[in-house]
Amino acid sequence: MLDTDHQVIAFPLSDRIAQNRLAQLDDVVAITASMVGVAELRDWEALTALQDQRDEMVREALSEGLPGTFAEAASEKIRTLLLQNDELLIVVAQAKHQLSQNYKEQRSQTQAVKRYLNQSA
Repeated sequence: MLDTDHQVIAFPLSDRIAQNRLAQLDDVVAITASMVGVAELRDWEALTALQDQRDEMVREALSEGLPGTFAEAASEKIRTLLLQNDELLIVVAQAKHQLSQNYKEQRSQTQAVKRYLNQSA
């Protein structure tokens, strides 16, 4: 019969792997901060490339669970990431709104020019 009162002992290798995962989460936080800046500059191609890179980094960093001793640190990094993501979404939504306004203005001006050309013909 198995004795279930045994504690799991963390091996140094698992600690090293967990530290590596935390470092990967730090990299995700850094790239997300860069994404906010790129979005503010309205560089959509660069933002898309960074998003693809970030997606892969997130999948790798969160591919396995972390030992309990690292859970709080990982949770804090994920909270930071979620706040950054909210900020990124706000910047992108503001840019989308501005582009919509610009489109409406251009459309209105185009229609005014067409009316003028039709009247003067």
